[in-house]
Amino acid sequence: MASLLLAACAKGQRRSLPNATVMIHSLQIVRVCDALNELYSKHTGKPIDVIAKNMDRDHFMTPGEAKAFGR
Repeated sequence: MASLLLAACAKGQRRSLPNATVMIHSLQIVRVCDALNELYSKHTGKPIDVIAKNMDRDHFMTPGEAKAFGR
């Protein structure tokens, strides 16, 4: 959380104590992303690779496109 809070601060206002450690939880981010992909795959019937491609970046759909994307 500290890395996100620091990133959200205004430039020049990002501070931490000298003995602090700031970590980005990349492995946890991968786990959450994988879990979301599994859930979307389960509920839409789409293969994981299709879900992963669409979840990689913002993917905007019209209501009709969203309906067609789901089951």
